Amino acid sequence: MVSRKIAMKKIISFLILIVFISISLCGCYHKTYTDGSKAVLYGKFVIIREDTGFQGDICLMYDKDTKIVYLNIGNNHRSGLSPYYIIINGKPTIAIYGVNYEYQE
Repeated sequence: MVSRKIAMKKIISFLILIVFISISLCGCYHKTYTDGSKAVLYGKFVIIREDTGFQGDICLMYDKDTKIVYLNIGNNHRSGLSPYYIIINGKPTIAIYGVNYEYQE
């Protein structure tokens, strides 16, 4: 009877280990460009931060000409681009990179 309990504990431990390894191998990641090697998207947008997860990609970037910060959300089926808003004095304001917004981790 004792050997069955030990065998069952080993099986449960092994299954927990397999689930943990599976989640860590296919999990999410993010990349922040703070060292001056910022990626450029479509020759117009400078990427500040990229996040990739199960639901798709989230990218925080700014326009090289206007410095307006945008949030790009997309996956294989759809995509959306929106100006990024910050709160200044209780009012939502469009973020302008280097003027009223500087990305900090």
